[in-house]
Amino acid sequence: MFLYSGGVNELIFYSNGVTYGGSGVNSIKLNTWYHVVVTRNNDNDAHCNFYINGVLSGTANQHSATAGPVAGTTNVIIGNRNAQDRTFDGKISDLRVYNRVLSAGEVKNLYKSYDAGITTKCSGLVDARDGKVYKTIQIGNQCWMAQNLNIGTQVNSPAAASVTAACTGHIGETLSIDGTSCYCETADYASCQLNGVNGTIQKYCYNNTASMCAAEGGLYEWQQTMNLASSCAHSSCTPASGNKGICPSGWHIPTDAEFKILEINQSMSQAQADAADWRGTTQGDKLRGSGLCQGRTPCGTSGFNALLAGYRNVTGAFNGRASYASFWSSLQDEALYTWSRLLYVNYSTVFRDTFSKNFGFSVRCLKD
Repeated sequence: MFLYSGGVNELIFYSNGVTYGGSGVNSIKLNTWYHVVVTRNNDNDAHCNFYINGVLSGTANQHSATAGPVAGTTNVIIGNRNAQDRTFDGKISDLRVYNRVLSAGEVKNLYKSYDAGITTKCSGLVDARDGKVYKTIQIGNQCWMAQNLNIGTQVNSPAAASVTAACTGHIGETLSIDGTSCYCETADYASCQLNGVNGTIQKYCYNNTASMCAAEGGLYEWQQTMNLASSCAHSSCTPASGNKGICPSGWHIPTDAEFKILEINQSMSQAQADAADWRGTTQGDKLRGSGLCQGRTPCGTSGFNALLAGYRNVTGAFNGRASYASFWSSLQDEALYTWSRLLYVNYSTVFRDTFSKNFGFSVRCLKD
């Protein structure tokens, strides 16, 4: 089965490499998600039905000397025909093959079991707060931002040496360090995003360079990510219902469980998803951007497009650009730590563990 867009915009189902049926002229359009079902009877007419979003779209009789496919004689090819000359250029999710013909009612109910708005649900995002446009990606039943969030006013992170010099003997105090107001968590750690609930959102840009935010998104401490009081950087706080945080309206900071769903959609097992440390097999490579896997395959196949944007260290320094991608979840482990995800350039797996809330990580939002 493949897409034929040569002026007709329809899906084609080939049988035995010769006879075929189509979903109907202009039954689909490019760059739109569809729920597609094809049924084929094993009768004298080899009757073929196409359903688009639960509705019968096209029919055809694929009569031949042997009406039905003969087991073991022909490969099933999805996204091309057997000549391998009409490759489908797009994404396919949640593929199923049944050993019987589904009824029209079953097809309709199957479509309804998915989000009824899937064709428009994940077609891009415009943040009404600043007009920024973000790419999005449908992965299973989740709609993710396919770019890192970049919202707020840049605040510079002081140098690590400046943090130590200022915070030694002043733990628990708020000081101006290299011109930035910061709270001294320890003699060497400082939290510098202090505007609190519904205050002006503050972001770090890698190496305090504004162009890095434009290219790879902002870096945010956890309490800023969750739009919580600055004291939540060093105390246990409950995020507001829905975990909206600093995401655009209709979007939220993903839970740890929602990250697991993302990983399982890339063929990670439940047991692996529930574990800590480096987990899985190739899920990290599937989630990162194309070309960021050191030549390993598969690479970038999910469309999540994780960038190796690095992070802001609790010391104030910036580290790991071109090596690490790091993302917050909404789930605290205890007063000082939060469950997070890391990808590393030399590993194909995904790291899950807790990190100090004072790190500055990238943020990906998930549609409600």
